Amino acid sequence: MPQNVSDIPTFFSSQVSRMYGVSLRQLQWWDERRIVSPRHEGHARCYSEQESVMVGILTELRKKRVSLQATRRILRRLERDIGRFLDSFNPLQKYWVVTDPKTKSHYLSEDPHKLLQLIVDTKGPMIVVDISSIAWKIKEVEAEKRERIGKRRG
Repeated sequence: MPQNVSDIPTFFSSQVSRMYGVSLRQLQWWDERRIVSPRHEGHARCYSEQESVMVGILTELRKKRVSLQATRRILRRLERDIGRFLDSFNPLQKYWVVTDPKTKSHYLSEDPHKLLQLIVDTKGPMIVVDISSIAWKIKEVEAEKRERIGKRRG
């Protein structure tokens, strides 16, 4: 757990934009609509690790044509779960968000058998987002940052 604010991983809009292939204007629009609202430092937007994952999930759900209203609801319900997911992130484990657009329910799962059973038991279509790959993007950017800092000090 970080000891002070400077230990908390943060990402600028440009980094989040590159990670998920989203325009800077799109990030600004989502911030203005309070869908994902990062911290502001002057004119810069600074995303926490959790907010970055939320942008990744939001991007994937929008690519799959989930409505903005449904996406907003899913993100609000997932906020606590994403924090726990990041605290215990295991790069060798896969995690998915599964949503059922009809019942508006969603699940965070790491068990592929449970995931498959959920899909089989549902009468309509399900939307699945691999959040492990989203988290990996964040971890890669963090590692690059640490490497650059290490080179400057060394």
